[in-house]
Amino acid sequence: MKNISVVILTSILSLSSYSAVAKEPEKSVIAHVTSATANTLSITHAAGVTKVHKNPQRVVIFDFGTYDSLDKLGLTNRVVGLPKSIPSYIKDKVSPAVSVVGGMKEPDLKAIELLQPDLIIITGRQGGSYDALSAIAPTISLTTSPKDYLISVNKNAELLGAIFDKKEEAKSQINLLSQQLTSIKTEKEPSQLSALTLIHNDGRFAVIHQPIIFDVLGMKPAKVIQKERADKKKRVPLTTHEIAQANPDVIFIVDRSAAIGATPLNKMQFEDAELRSTAAFKNGKVVYLTPDLWYLSGGGLESTAAQMTEVANAL
Repeated sequence: MKNISVVILTSILSLSSYSAVAKEPEKSVIAHVTSATANTLSITHAAGVTKVHKNPQRVVIFDFGTYDSLDKLGLTNRVVGLPKSIPSYIKDKVSPAVSVVGGMKEPDLKAIELLQPDLIIITGRQGGSYDALSAIAPTISLTTSPKDYLISVNKNAELLGAIFDKKEEAKSQINLLSQQLTSIKTEKEPSQLSALTLIHNDGRFAVIHQPIIFDVLGMKPAKVIQKERADKKKRVPLTTHEIAQANPDVIFIVDRSAAIGATPLNKMQFEDAELRSTAAFKNGKVVYLTPDLWYLSGGGLESTAAQMTEVANAL
């Protein structure tokens, strides 16, 4: 029997970033308006408090979920810079005139400065560059909360509506998401099914928590039981035998390697005799999710809808 090593990851991303107003560590905060004037908004967000001028015309974005929300609000013409590795689901919606401003974790500060943006939008991945970015233009961090994922998606959309004077359009899109969720829960009954969600990276796998699957759609996490190791500091490998013992109704896999252009998952190797013994495999429910949609994006109006649709279509 050939076992595929799977590592359960329980790490929490801890990012240090600082506010342009008060030098405080970044916290888990859903961005929101705390005060406003006729022309400005004071926004409290994960990295601090930032004053933003309404209706910015030149925006640099480091979050593809935010970009797809702006697309839904008819505002992509305001975007002048995006990071490289644009996900396939929005690639044809990005103008050739949009400049590349570095990688997801490594902003190109010189390129950004040359664009003369009047707003920069980041997430936790760029938290370490917050000070440097804030020196170029007002910078806000739009994050999603694992505990209140859909609420944070909606709040971020509402904030974009407030910034760009698109409140009604944002409200309409949020209502569409709510209707989609209700429809999926009624027709597919995801809460009746158990799921195991994995991420693949360079031949290795990890169990991860996907908020869309568990917190939004309400599927039940499959319980994985592992043997304890003498050295508890070492990560415990999870074999396909143990996956088979968990026997989830559905197995979802995000291929990080494919998302970043590395060697993709070898499905034939992964689907060994143990994996094929699961109810998920027997019922055709080993689901390979669209890699770049799930690894590079999420949390936007379009990406959230697309992710819910992809899961629903697999049930």
